[in-house]
Amino acid sequence: MKMVLALQNETLPRTLHAQEPSPLIDWGTSGLQLLQNARPWERDENRVRRAGVSSFGLSGTNAHVIVEEPPVVEEAEVAEVSGGAVPVVVSGRDEAALREQAGRWASWLSDLAGREEVRLADVAVTAARHRSHFESRASVVASDAAGLVEALEALAEGRAHDAVVTGSAERRGKVVFVYPGQGSQWVGMGRELLSSSEVFAQTVDACDAALRPFTGWSVREVLAGEEGDHPPFDRVDVVQPALFAMGVALSALWRSLGVEPTAVVGHSQGEVVAAVVSGALTLEQGAQIVAQRSKAVLACAGQGGMALIERPVAVVEEFLAPYGDALSVAAVNTAGSTIISGEADAIERIVAELQEKEVYARKINVDYASHNAQMDPLLPALAKSFEDLAPHRADLAFYSTVTGNVSDGTDLDGTYWCRNLREPVRFDRALNRLLDDGHTVFVEISAHPVLSMPLTDGSAERGGIVVGSLARDHGTTAQLLRNLGLLHVQGHTIDWERCTDGRLADLPTYAFQHEHYWMDAPKPSGDVRSVGLDASGHPWLGAALALADGEGHLLTGRLSLTDQPWLAEHAAFGTVLVPGTGLLELALTAAHHIGATAVEELTLLEPLVLTDDTPLRLQVVVGAETPQGRR
Repeated sequence: MKMVLALQNETLPRTLHAQEPSPLIDWGTSGLQLLQNARPWERDENRVRRAGVSSFGLSGTNAHVIVEEPPVVEEAEVAEVSGGAVPVVVSGRDEAALREQAGRWASWLSDLAGREEVRLADVAVTAARHRSHFESRASVVASDAAGLVEALEALAEGRAHDAVVTGSAERRGKVVFVYPGQGSQWVGMGRELLSSSEVFAQTVDACDAALRPFTGWSVREVLAGEEGDHPPFDRVDVVQPALFAMGVALSALWRSLGVEPTAVVGHSQGEVVAAVVSGALTLEQGAQIVAQRSKAVLACAGQGGMALIERPVAVVEEFLAPYGDALSVAAVNTAGSTIISGEADAIERIVAELQEKEVYARKINVDYASHNAQMDPLLPALAKSFEDLAPHRADLAFYSTVTGNVSDGTDLDGTYWCRNLREPVRFDRALNRLLDDGHTVFVEISAHPVLSMPLTDGSAERGGIVVGSLARDHGTTAQLLRNLGLLHVQGHTIDWERCTDGRLADLPTYAFQHEHYWMDAPKPSGDVRSVGLDASGHPWLGAALALADGEGHLLTGRLSLTDQPWLAEHAAFGTVLVPGTGLLELALTAAHHIGATAVEELTLLEPLVLTDDTPLRLQVVVGAETPQGRR
């Protein structure tokens, strides 16, 4: 016996557990009612409605549940977020579900737009924080409802769209922030974020204050692309401080979005930004290193150059051998990518020579030779100016591209930063160490992707994923959110509490994909002999009959894609045809039925076509025997 007893009190819902209604309960004065029929339970704005049910079964099956009403979704007048881009994430258990979900949301938004405005922040927070995230994922960045509908419709139809990124979520490792050297700069690279992101603007202001004692000009003006008292943008002593400020500010912006690194790594001057973000150097110490080093390097401007060669370092060293001391290896990015530096004329010659041999080689847009003997005259003065540097123990793991090892930060003194300028960058060693230590999520912190290719090449086989921050002429919050979405769709867990805010929206629920799991009932099979036929025993031909005149035989049956689904694989241009071997099988079955041993000749006059919804009734007719014993 099992009893479920649900009781309701007019002031507070309660539950009574019993196997039989107890005669000891004074129902008249208890304030409880035994529910005999369904009745409305009116909402009381002074309390939350809750109901308890207990079920006891003598068989051992017990169930106890308390049900509480969901939070009230306020249906207030809403408005668009003015000029603000938001990420809207969509997912499904497979691509078909993902597309159908996108289509349902697009239709819902389109229908809603005719009656009221849609607040994108509410859509974004509902999708990110109140929906499950399945394996097949997409992220859409939009600034208005019309743009979101357009992008969702493209996703639903499988069309590419600039606002949409898709991916398949997998388990990912730890996050590392990656800082490139020179090369990602472009005029106005910080303009949009300075006006739209308070976190970015405040961090740039802090960098401006730290750099100005050494530079004498405003790095904020440079990032905004404004006219000012600063030197020309293309000078090394302007570019490097500007990239330093971009790296520090973008790091703060990423962290405000909930993406926290467990390690940092830098390439050439990017190591200075990495050291500041790790906590090993203060902002002021990093500003000093960048400003004083870039001023020193300015003295070498016009005397050298650098180039990228897509070959292993051992092969590149063979290319350099004829040039003697004029050229040397400046950096090893990956096992197949190397950077060289040296005299400007020699750089021109070797690039042209390698291009003629169809070896990928291109000049890097710098006019000096870092990580080369040309830096040697600068080192004594730099070492003296860095004598007072007192690095701290880092908060994050600092992976050195000078040593290839992990530093605790305390060794990042003046001597280290002289080595960083002079010695080859061993990015390959630091990358391998990062992968060995479980770092597989690489976020390049830069105004334009510079290291994405070597990062992807070096980590792809070990499950690495790589995203950038901004891109040339795309320095907006939307571009950053697009890359945040790329992390999400590939499986990295995003702290959506940090980067979405709004109320619940009544988004359509999950687009379940319905599949048929029931087995088809077997076809009834009677005894064909009871109606004067012989059983054939063949799966296509169920019955046989000798014609009454004694001159022939008839074999009958039925053929369909439901009974023989494997036939659907034999299709030409979307039309299912019965294979010629199947027709031969029918003829051979007929031959065996009448005692013949073989089919001597078969001529096919036209194809036998099958359709999904119409079974085909088969008849195989065997004619009278000829004087030669053939049929």
